Amino acid sequence: KQWYQRRVAITPGVCFDCEIRVEYTKKKTDAEKEVADKNTSEIKPRLFIGNIKQQVEKEDVQAVYDKFGNITDVWIAHNPPGFAFVEFESMEVANKAVEDTGGQELFGGIVKVQITKGRREG
Repeated sequence: KQWYQRRVAITPGVCFDCEIRVEYTKKKTDAEKEVADKNTSEIKPRLFIGNIKQQVEKEDVQAVYDKFGNITDVWIAHNPPGFAFVEFESMEVANKAVEDTGGQELFGGIVKVQITKGRREG
């Protein structure tokens, strides 16, 4: 990484010190692009299910969401409780699950269901 510093005049007679940073990165090869595209496409859609009022287990959540399609993972929050994540194989299935269960009374409360934007690590 390289950077340059210079004085810049924005208006005549008035100068400000500023830093201009230029970073150079190497261009990805076609093989690297293909691997990056493949890894991105493998990210499975995940639903956040919030406002769970009663104690639930993975099996309880899986029983409700199994009817929509293949589930690849279920994670239940225990500390603090009250929410879960369900990961599906396809976006189509996840969208159907959101439409059919969002705002419904499930697990002791009116649940909030939405597709998450990120993927948990670990």
